[in-house]
Amino acid sequence: MKLFSVSALRYVMLLLCLGMGVTITYTCLTVGTPFDKKYLTGWMPATLVDFYVNVFVLLSWVWWKEDSWFSRLFWTAMLVCLGSFGTTLYVFVQLTLTPRPRTIQKLLLRREPGMADYSTAMAY
Repeated sequence: MKLFSVSALRYVMLLLCLGMGVTITYTCLTVGTPFDKKYLTGWMPATLVDFYVNVFVLLSWVWWKEDSWFSRLFWTAMLVCLGSFGTTLYVFVQLTLTPRPRTIQKLLLRREPGMADYSTAMAY
């Protein structure tokens, strides 16, 4: 039995993405910039190393999966600059654009030559 359908997972990613967007916006408006020196104390260095190791792992897969340099650079900027917002947005887009039948296996695989491109997948 499937724990999540692909459609349910897509909506979960959308909700997480929107939640992170609201959190980032709220924090920037109420606290200010995250680049202030006073926030770079205590656990912050370990947290940043942990975050960027995870980003590197995710980007390794994104760079393997994506064919165009523009797409690779765009998603690199999204993941590095926006963290979980960029990650959940990427997974949501991939789940939305994966051709039917939508499966997690298709989400994880690189598009092969001759496979439907994103514009064709959107018609589903």
